[in-house]
Amino acid sequence: MLVLKSWRICCLVSTLLLAGSCLDVRPPYAFDITRAKMWRCLQGPGWNISRMDQAGMGVVLLKRGVAWVELATDLPIGWMDSLGLLDCLWLANVTTILSTEAHGESAARSQDLVRTSSTGGRSLREAEPAGSGSVGVAAWFTQYHNLSQMYHWYQQLGEDYPGRVTVNSSIGRTHYNYTIMAVHVTSKGAGQETKPVIYVQCLLHAREWITGPVCMYLAFYLASTDDIQVQVLLEKFQFIFVPVANPDGYLLTWIDYPKYRLWRKNVSPLGGTSCVGVDLNRNFDFHWSKLDGSGNPCSEEYSGPQASSEPETKAISSYLLSHAPVSGAIDFHSYYQEVLYPYAWTKDSNEHTSRMKYIAEWVASASSQLGTPYTSGSMGSIYTAGGTFPDWLYYQGVLQGSGQCFTVPLTIELRPKPPPTQLGNFLTGFLVPTSEILPTCKEMVPSLVKFGQLLLSSGCGDV
Repeated sequence: MLVLKSWRICCLVSTLLLAGSCLDVRPPYAFDITRAKMWRCLQGPGWNISRMDQAGMGVVLLKRGVAWVELATDLPIGWMDSLGLLDCLWLANVTTILSTEAHGESAARSQDLVRTSSTGGRSLREAEPAGSGSVGVAAWFTQYHNLSQMYHWYQQLGEDYPGRVTVNSSIGRTHYNYTIMAVHVTSKGAGQETKPVIYVQCLLHAREWITGPVCMYLAFYLASTDDIQVQVLLEKFQFIFVPVANPDGYLLTWIDYPKYRLWRKNVSPLGGTSCVGVDLNRNFDFHWSKLDGSGNPCSEEYSGPQASSEPETKAISSYLLSHAPVSGAIDFHSYYQEVLYPYAWTKDSNEHTSRMKYIAEWVASASSQLGTPYTSGSMGSIYTAGGTFPDWLYYQGVLQGSGQCFTVPLTIELRPKPPPTQLGNFLTGFLVPTSEILPTCKEMVPSLVKFGQLLLSSGCGDV
């Protein structure tokens, strides 16, 4: 067994397996995650995200609300005042939370990267305990997995369920030449390529690890289930998964773990600066702009030198346009247990707002069935941002669709949602414990099924 002992071995093996050039890059990152604490602060009158960018990289923005921010920093609390932040509340020490995913990280790193099947060489079918009623191999969803392991898992899925699954190993390549994979799940037969699409996307932001297993679980469920409701959806739609939309960024989060564990962007080099990377969810070609300080190359929300400048953005855009019509999409992110709909670039409504609001409310309700409450709302009601994937896809659907069959793109923000009145160790943010992987995956099954049913009831599953 090849045991991963350093990032150099990882780089070598990933190059051999994923046909990429070695991700031999260390972006400047003054932020020391091992000393960092998480805080929630109110936005004071002088707060602006651009001030955080100008302050350097000793702080990582985690989440923004209407009147508050959550961040991680290794700097003293008095430093927050210079950013216009008020009444900062300590939430947790990052190292304490890292320990909850360390078991999965250690186990995943110790596996053979050349033969990465979690099933010991058996097919996924053979490894499933008879009568277990679970989806996939339960042990697989007790830890996180690196890019190589995930891609091999999807290849195995295609081999085990050829009647439903087709794996496109590369719809494009990243700056470092790693492949962007797409996985199609549908009832195969005549006309399968012309079926309307339901698109599912994960890991557009590298640090949002929990989204990776969610895509795997949902793809496995669609491929393996005998549920008659799902069979109807598979007859009417083709589900297209892009399970790792940001391969370079995701690889970086595994290098020198945990140094880059909270990295958000891709890893594209930028001219004229030592800062690296573009926020892919600000780079799509619709109302691409410099909102909220995203014109700063050192910002975590840097929108890029121009619209659709990034290879990941181009690959995803081209692939979806070549498979139109796209009836709907779910772009999984974390965190805050929300189901969001366009627009993000403005707080104003659009001609389909009432219908999208209705669908989002139903999907949030379905997400909550297993006991974890999800809410719904428009993206712009939280804060405005240009160049987002859902806004771009919605606009493309408006251009191509007609009547009720416009594209409905949702963003689902997964666990956790911290109780606002508690202090201390309740906030895990992007560092979702391995014990919560499987429960998070399971609660998304009714969400996806309900989403498909709502699209179908609108008459948008007919070729």
